[in-house]
Amino acid sequence: MVSEFYPMQRVSLALHIISLLYGLLQIRPCRGMGATTGLPFSVPLGTSFNTDHTLWMQSENEMFQVDIREWIEDGVSQCMGGVRYTFKTPNALIWSFNSGPDPVTGSDCALNLRNDGVLAFEYTPPVPVNGSSSSRAVSWKTQTAGLGVRNLTLLNNGNLVLVDDGGRIVWQSFTVLHDLFLIPTGLEFFGNMTLYDRVALYADFSTPGCYALSMGSQGSLIMFTRANRYVYHTIGVANASEPKASVSNDTIAEYIVIRQNIDFYTSRGVLLGHVPHNVLSNDPLPNVTDLIGSALFKDGNLMINRPSEPNPNHHLYYYNSSITSFCAFPLVCGEYSLCNETSRSCSCPPGFRISYDMATCTATDDATRKCSCPTQYQMPAFNSTCVPADSSYSLRPISVSFPPQPSSFTVASQAECSDLCSKNSSCNAALFDSNTSSCALFPILYTMATPSEKNNSAQVMFLKISVMGTGPSTSITGIVIGCVAAGIVTFVIVGILLFWRRQSMQHRLAVLAQERFLQELSKLPPRFSYKELEIATDNFSKRLGRGGFGSVYEGEVSTPTGTMKVAVKRLDQAGLATSSAMDTQFKAEVATIGSVSHVNLVSLKGFCMEKSARLLVFEFMPKGSLDKWLSEARGDDSDVDTHFSESTPMGGSRSHRLSLPKVLNWERRCRIALDTARGLEYLHHQSAEHIVHCDVKPANILLDNEFHAKVGDFGLAKLMGSDSQSFAMTTLKGTRGYVAPEWLQHATITAKSDVFSYGVVLLELLTGRKCIDPEHGHLGAWVMKTIADGLGVEVNLNTTTALESLETSFLQQNIMDQNLSDEDIPEDVFKRILIVALACVQSEPGERPTMGFVVQMLEDTMGVSYGQPSLRLKNYSAHTATISTTDFSSSSVSRSAMSDLGQKRMEGR
Repeated sequence: MVSEFYPMQRVSLALHIISLLYGLLQIRPCRGMGATTGLPFSVPLGTSFNTDHTLWMQSENEMFQVDIREWIEDGVSQCMGGVRYTFKTPNALIWSFNSGPDPVTGSDCALNLRNDGVLAFEYTPPVPVNGSSSSRAVSWKTQTAGLGVRNLTLLNNGNLVLVDDGGRIVWQSFTVLHDLFLIPTGLEFFGNMTLYDRVALYADFSTPGCYALSMGSQGSLIMFTRANRYVYHTIGVANASEPKASVSNDTIAEYIVIRQNIDFYTSRGVLLGHVPHNVLSNDPLPNVTDLIGSALFKDGNLMINRPSEPNPNHHLYYYNSSITSFCAFPLVCGEYSLCNETSRSCSCPPGFRISYDMATCTATDDATRKCSCPTQYQMPAFNSTCVPADSSYSLRPISVSFPPQPSSFTVASQAECSDLCSKNSSCNAALFDSNTSSCALFPILYTMATPSEKNNSAQVMFLKISVMGTGPSTSITGIVIGCVAAGIVTFVIVGILLFWRRQSMQHRLAVLAQERFLQELSKLPPRFSYKELEIATDNFSKRLGRGGFGSVYEGEVSTPTGTMKVAVKRLDQAGLATSSAMDTQFKAEVATIGSVSHVNLVSLKGFCMEKSARLLVFEFMPKGSLDKWLSEARGDDSDVDTHFSESTPMGGSRSHRLSLPKVLNWERRCRIALDTARGLEYLHHQSAEHIVHCDVKPANILLDNEFHAKVGDFGLAKLMGSDSQSFAMTTLKGTRGYVAPEWLQHATITAKSDVFSYGVVLLELLTGRKCIDPEHGHLGAWVMKTIADGLGVEVNLNTTTALESLETSFLQQNIMDQNLSDEDIPEDVFKRILIVALACVQSEPGERPTMGFVVQMLEDTMGVSYGQPSLRLKNYSAHTATISTTDFSSSSVSRSAMSDLGQKRMEGR
C-alpha cells in the first residue's frame, strides 16, 4: 500500500515521524524544564498560560519560546500570543495563536490546555456599551478532544505538539501554520500560508504591517500590499536555475523551501528549480544550518536572516533576496505618484498635484498600520487631490512600468479596458498590457514606475481625473463669499440662535452629534436634499420593495454629464424600536459603504440626512439580486419580476423583467462566485477599516448587465479596527440558514462568520437548492451526507483513495444542479469548487479558510493553473446544522470521510 502514496504523502509521513522522534526524546512523565531558565518545555493537562507573565514555555535547547502579550492601544485592550525565537532574532514571531495575523481585541488572554485535550487561545471581548459583562471567547483551538492528549511540548525545532498517552503526536503546529511572521529555514511554505511583514511592538515581539507574501495561482511567490491589495513583485520558477525535472502536467510549483536558495517544488515533491538570493554585501551566505529564516522587512522586501558574528544573541544580518529596483517599492513615493528609477525621484502624473498631508511612506488608507521605509527609501508622499464625483471625470492614459496582476483579465482592446473602468464607479485606475491583452482595475494606486528611455513600455495606466478641478483660488473665493454673506445675514443668524435657545437640550445635542458624524466621515459621498430625492423618485411613487428598516424606490438623479438611474432606500421607523435605532442603522450604512471602494461592492452614490429624513442612494443593478435567479431556476413560487428581497435596498426594478435565459449557466455562476469572494476579501483584509458584512446571502448579491456580482446591503455590517479580529454581538442578526454557528454559541463574530455564509451561498450556486429544505434540512449537512453515502460512511479510506474513488460523475448526478447537466463543465472543476464551499462551512471558525485563500483557490480552479486546494475538511455535525437553522438537526458525517475529501497533500494543510 505504501507504493500507492503520493510523494507529498510520504513527505507528510516523514515530517510526522521526525516530529514523533523529537517527542520520544523530549517528552517525559513529569513537566520538563529548560536547561538554565527553569521554563518548562512540556506541560500537562489543565495548564493555563495567561498574561501575568509573558514567557511560559521554552524548548529544551532554549531556542524557542511560547510568548503571550497584552497591551492597551487607543484605550482598547489587545493581545497576541505565539511561538517565537528567543534572543537570536528580535521581533521574530514565527506564528500566532490568533485566528489571523492581527492582535485580538480583548483582555485576559490565555492559552489553555483543557482537560479534554483541546488547546485553546481564549480572551474576554470588550465590554458592550450597556455595561453588561462579556463571556469568554475563543480565538483559536485544536480539534483534539477525545484523542487521549497527555501533554503539550515545545520541541527543539520550534514545533508545538500535543502528545497522547502512548507518546504519539496527535497534533503539531507545523501542519497548521497559516499566518507567519518568519518562514523557518527548511519549512515547506504552501499556498494556504501567508507571510506578513513585522512592525515592532516590543523589543522582542511584532505585529503585521503593510505587506504580505504567498504562493500565487501560477506557482510563483507573490508580494502584495495588504490594504488595497495589488501585487508589487513576483518571484517565480521562470527565473529559476538548474531545473532538475520537468514532469508533464505537473509543472506548477505547489510549495517552496527557503534555504541558501528558494527551491520550488511540485505537489509530488519534484524540484522545479532554484532562485538564488541577491546578497547585499560581498560576504558569502553562511551554511544553511546557520540561517534562521526568511522575513518581510518593513519596506516590503524579502530578507534572509542569520545571527551576526560579533553578537550572535542580539543582532541579525539581512540579505536581499528579491527587490533591487528603487521604484519597485509600492510606498516609496505614495498614492498615484510616478517614480523615476534613474534619478530616484518622485513626481505627479498630469492632473495631480503634490500633497504633503500624508506621513512619509505610510499606507494612506490606514495610518494605524505603522508602515515606514528605511532612510535610504524615504521620499515625500504624493497623493491625488481629485476625488471623482459621480460620472464627472475623464480618463487620462499614461505610459508606466507595472508588475503583472493576478486579478487581470483578457480584453479585446485598450479601449475596452478604459471603457470598463469608466463604467465602474469603484474603479479609479485601469492597467492595460498590450503584450498580454490584459486589463486590471484598481480602486486605488500607489507608486507607478516610469518606463526607461531605452525601453518603450507596452503598459498603459488610465487614471480618472476629475473635470471639476480644484485649486487654491477656490478656497479663497469661498472665504470671501462666506464673509460677505455673513455680514448680510447677521440678523438671520441672530434669529437662528434665538430659535436654537428655544429648543430642548436633547435636540441640540442630537443635531450637533449628527453634523459631527458627517464632518468626520472620510470620502463622504454627495449629500442630497430631501426635495431632490423626492423629485428623483417621482414623489416616491415607484416602490421596488420593503424591508425591516424601510422602503426602496426607483429614481433618477442629475449628474454633470446627464442622468443616472439609482435605487433610493428611505429609512422609516417601521420595524425600529426608536428613532435612535434608525439613526444607528443609517450611520452604520453611511460610514461603512462610504468608506470602501471596490469593483465588487455596491457603491453608495449619495445620502440625505435632513431633519427626520434618512435616505441612501445606491447604484442601480439592472439584473437584480442573485436570490431571484436561483428561485427562478428552482421554479419557486416567487415574484420573479421583483428584483429586491425584503432586505435588499439596491437592485433592479419591477419594470425590468429578468432577461433570458432564466437559468444561470455555469460560466455565470463561476463569475458570480468569484466576484462575491473578491468583494468580501476586500472588506475583510484590504479596506482601511476591516469590515464584517454579517448578512451574506443571495439577496444581498447584486448583478449587473454582464452578470458580474457586487456585494450590497451593509446595514448589519460591523467594523473591526485594522488590528481587531472579532467583536461581540448584543443581539443576533443575520438570516436563518446563513448564520455561522458561533453566533449562537458565544456571540463572537469574526470575518470567518462571513466565510461560513459565503460557503452556503456557494453551495446554493452549485446545487441549485435552498439553504434550508423541510425534507433534507440544512444544505451543508445534506451535501456532506450525500458525499458520505458515496464514499461509504463505514469505510475508513485514506486521503488518496477517498479523492480518487469519489467520481466526478457521482457529484454531478447527485449534488450538482440538474439545470447544468447539459453543460460541458471541465473535469473535476465542480469537485474542486465544492471542496472550497465545504471548507467554508466548517463548524469551527479556525478551520475555515480566509476569503483571501478562497479567492486564490477559485482563481486557480477557474483560471490557467491546476493545483489541488490545500484545505482540511472536518465534520459538519448535527450540532452545526442545528445552530445554523435553529430548528433542524441532521445526521452527522464521519470525520474520516470529511477529512478524506479535502486532504490531497498533507494532513492539516
